[in-house]
Amino acid sequence: MYVVLKQLGFNVRPLITRVLLDGNEGNGRLHRVTLLEFEGEKYIVDVGFGVMNPRFIVPLKNATIDTLSGRYTIKAMANNHYRLEYTPTNAEPTTLYRFDLAEFTEMDCNIGHFYSSQFEGAAFVNNLVVSRVMENERVLIRNREVTFFDDALNEQAVYPITSAQQLYSLLVEHCLLDISEGDVNKLFSFIATKPAAK
Repeated sequence: MYVVLKQLGFNVRPLITRVLLDGNEGNGRLHRVTLLEFEGEKYIVDVGFGVMNPRFIVPLKNATIDTLSGRYTIKAMANNHYRLEYTPTNAEPTTLYRFDLAEFTEMDCNIGHFYSSQFEGAAFVNNLVVSRVMENERVLIRNREVTFFDDALNEQAVYPITSAQQLYSLLVEHCLLDISEGDVNKLFSFIATKPAAK
């Protein structure tokens, strides 16, 4: 999204956030977002946080925004520090990430990406995670299960993934990925080693 906005002439630059889903305030900066400055205001544009991703640009000021999937709260702290919280409908709030407005370069982003995709202890190295966010629906594949969220009806359904054929159908038909059956067979072999979700 950064490149698209930049090419369209918008004033943007990358930021890197500390993901706090596990509650650890000391997590490294690994999640890239885009800082957009537009008509004297600052916003965060985030298109890569999976099913908890906001479907709107996030204003950098104290704000609460209610959506079909839940409530987003941005908290402006001292020294240009911010926290983004998400409260799903009928659930407790969770802090997605915290960040500041420090300068980051493409090399900084590449380092975070390399860690996330290569380090043996990184979540994305050890888990299959695929999501698609639509206007009123979301799909999440996490290892051996798929969750369908219908935000308009405030419903969700969870199903086990029991075959490579089922995984292929989910990835191609629901997540709109262009992937070969051979690659899906490898992915299914990988997730078959994972414990079933509790």
